[in-house]
Amino acid sequence: MKYVLALVTMLMGAASLAVAAAPPTPKIKVTGVYSSLTYNKEGGDLVGEEVIVGVSREGHYVVFQISEGEPIRPVVVPAKITDTQISFTLPPPMSDWGEFVGQISRDGLIGKFKNGDQPLRLKRKNSYWQ
Repeated sequence: MKYVLALVTMLMGAASLAVAAAPPTPKIKVTGVYSSLTYNKEGGDLVGEEVIVGVSREGHYVVFQISEGEPIRPVVVPAKITDTQISFTLPPPMSDWGEFVGQISRDGLIGKFKNGDQPLRLKRKNSYWQ
């Protein structure tokens, strides 16, 4: 019994050292630029979407812009962020797209507007406008 107790104590100590020595998982930064905006030289059109996630005293905000030939005026809306989940709703006339719900990763943003057909897949990169 004495040996079993010593062995259990030793194993518990080794397990706690292994947990303590494991490097922490780096937290994913949710703020940033996520974009698919590209210029089509052949057609002379700018196409894609861009989402910029920022933060203020009042919480997180999204600057959203889409272009289907010519860019529309960017809109700024509040965003709800929980860990790496993001959601926001655009104002009229885009409000009929429904709420956007997505997931932020180190590489980008993937999500979908509830009333949309296609998922939005945006890489984390500099803004098209930079």
